[in-house]
Amino acid sequence: MPRPLGRLTLLVVLVACGDAAEPGTRPVASVAIVSGDLQAGSPGEELADPLVVRVRDAEGNPVRGQIVNFR
Repeated sequence: MPRPLGRLTLLVVLVACGDAAEPGTRPVASVAIVSGDLQAGSPGEELADPLVVRVRDAEGNPVRGQIVNFR
């Protein structure tokens, strides 16, 4: 039976998002879930909606172009 991915998604995002996308950009300080975290699905199948997160640096500024991997 599928189960919600909310907490698992946040954990995966925090682990996968440790480095800046481009040299010279500030390191990531926080990742927050925006949407898509309460979905359920079967392993190996695409979810109906994308998982969306907001990435910010230590000063609270958005980090654009940050690569975030979900596994």
